[in-house]
Amino acid sequence: MTPEQLQLTTGLVGAIIGGSASVLTIVVQQHFNAKIERMRLHQVEILDGYRELYAFVTQVEDVFSPPEDPVRDFKDVMKRCYIPKVKPHTLFFIPRIRALLSILENQYACLVNPDLIAQPAFDEFIKRELGAILEKVRRLVEGRTDTILGV
Repeated sequence: MTPEQLQLTTGLVGAIIGGSASVLTIVVQQHFNAKIERMRLHQVEILDGYRELYAFVTQVEDVFSPPEDPVRDFKDVMKRCYIPKVKPHTLFFIPRIRALLSILENQYACLVNPDLIAQPAFDEFIKRELGAILEKVRRLVEGRTDTILGV
């Protein structure tokens, strides 16, 4: 191989490697940008879920300060606010929040299905547990939202 051919071959190989590296860099960058955008969209969904949950907690507190008809009021707020607005986001919530929400769901299920018996009884639940559950959920939502937003 002559020096000119060697120089030409070396130049050609260098161009191919350089071009490949550029293409690879562009592909990796596009993949990374798409992944970041999916994460942003997912984070917006999560924040929407926490916003709906916070609004639900506020709604329940308002309804039960003081309640007119606790059974009707609880069934109404669960049917109107929890099931359509909060329940679809449940998988986004941390396990402690999901556990507290399951207590509310169980009480609701017992109210709408007379074959089920609530433990504790609904009256005791309203008097002794509901306020504490709502306060715990409120604090957990605030903490989780602060973490997501980096506050």
